[in-house]
Amino acid sequence: MSEGPQWHLDVETAKRECRTCLDKWQGQIERLRQLVENSDAFGPDALRVSFEESIPDMTQAAQASIARLQILIQIRAGKVNYGGSEERID
Repeated sequence: MSEGPQWHLDVETAKRECRTCLDKWQGQIERLRQLVENSDAFGPDALRVSFEESIPDMTQAAQASIARLQILIQIRAGKVNYGGSEERID
């Protein structure tokens, strides 16, 4: 079996990583909620700029959450993909 990072094989660590990433994603969603709630305080250009500035962080948080969830699912299924090759970790 190829040796990947050790945390890939530890369910509890994978769960913790998932929670951390989901918390970060939730923080970005909360930032957008606040932007919606305070949108009347912004001019159209300022609102657009604020939204556009939030997109990279939102995208990164979402992608990190999805990646960590996929790793957790692979661990729970007893297999992990390393560079496209699937290996059993029973």
